Amino acid sequence: MENNESILQVTDFDSSGQNQLNNSGKWAKFIGIVYLFIATLLLLIALLVLANLDLIAAYIMDINGMSIEALEFMMGAGKWLFALMMAFSCFILFLNGFFLVKFGVATKSYATTYTEDALSGSFHHLGRYLMLTTILSIVSTVFSVAAIVYYMLK
Repeated sequence: MENNESILQVTDFDSSGQNQLNNSGKWAKFIGIVYLFIATLLLLIALLVLANLDLIAAYIMDINGMSIEALEFMMGAGKWLFALMMAFSCFILFLNGFFLVKFGVATKSYATTYTEDALSGSFHHLGRYLMLTTILSIVSTVFSVAAIVYYMLK
């Protein structure tokens, strides 16, 4: 395909295709808003847990019993490890939600203006979302396989 060809010349949408793109955009925007809500909720829960870690540790010690070493880890490096993992999880959820919402907004813009910029922008955001989820899926698969192999050889 030549660089000077427009996207609209290559993708001649009929009304059914435009409806499908519009519906996909609506669902992507809804799911993106859900991701943003969950990311915010997860961040708030993590902050509450970190703020009340002393009470939580005391409660766990009373119920299950906990060694002094485990308590020291939980109050020291464990607290920062928890904070780092929660921040990373919130960031990933936020990025997923952001790209889906941007795709939904761009498809709505295309549905009203039918401009090439709106269409290419929507596919740009969808491509970013798909790239992010693919990378996360590959990383998750590699870690899962490594854990299975580790426990099988143990």
